[in-house]
Amino acid sequence: MKTKRYAIEQKIRILRDAERADKTIVDVCREKGITEQTFYRWKKEFGMVLLDQATQVILGHGGQTHRFKAKIKPLVIMMILVIAALATRMIAGILTWAIKILLGVLQTGDDPQ
Repeated sequence: MKTKRYAIEQKIRILRDAERADKTIVDVCREKGITEQTFYRWKKEFGMVLLDQATQVILGHGGQTHRFKAKIKPLVIMMILVIAALATRMIAGILTWAIKILLGVLQTGDDPQ
């Protein structure tokens, strides 16, 4: 028995149809001529990716992908700077606290507990 090969777009379209249908997965699989095992394998592989997103991921190009990267890059840089600033502030706070404790110990001669 020769097996049919499905394009990625077809697989995703079948997954979407099953998601939208008022039918059971078994009925959709029977209608599309695939097994339940195949359906769930595809679902695991592709999740619920949009058709054009999957195409761009597979092909690795597309105008939307480049525009998306151009919009995301400044946000990622800003997030990195914010995280670095918070880490620096946190370290400075810990150092200040440690110095205060050490100075208190040195001035009073007590053991910090």
